[in-house]
Amino acid sequence: MSDNCLSKNPLLRDGTSQRQRLLKALLPSYVAVDERSMKDLFLFVQKLAAKINFHEYDASTDTLDISDWTDFFDIKDIDRDDFDFDAYLKKLKKKSETKPHLALLFGFLYLFK
Repeated sequence: MSDNCLSKNPLLRDGTSQRQRLLKALLPSYVAVDERSMKDLFLFVQKLAAKINFHEYDASTDTLDISDWTDFFDIKDIDRDDFDFDAYLKKLKKKSETKPHLALLFGFLYLFK
C-alpha cells in the first residue's frame, strides 16, 4: 500500500533550531559585569586614594605627618569632560615614559576591565 502513495506527509516542516531559539539576553556578552570605562575606573581609584591615609615619620624632626594617596595617583586634567583616556594611554605607550606605579595601575585596570 505504501508503494501506491505518491503524496508526502504535509505536516513535515523545517522547525526551529536550537540556535534560532537562543535568547540574546542569555549570552555572556549581552551585559558586562562592570560597565565602567578605563577613565571611570581611574577616577574611582583617585577618589579612593583620597580616603586612604598613611603616616610618614620624619626622624630628623621627630614629627609624624598624616597624608593620603592623591598625589600618588594624580593625572592632570582627567576630570575634564573632553579628556580622552585612551589617547592618553596611547601617548604614554608611544613615549615609553611613565611612572612605574602608574604603569602597574594601568596594567591592573586593563586586566580588570
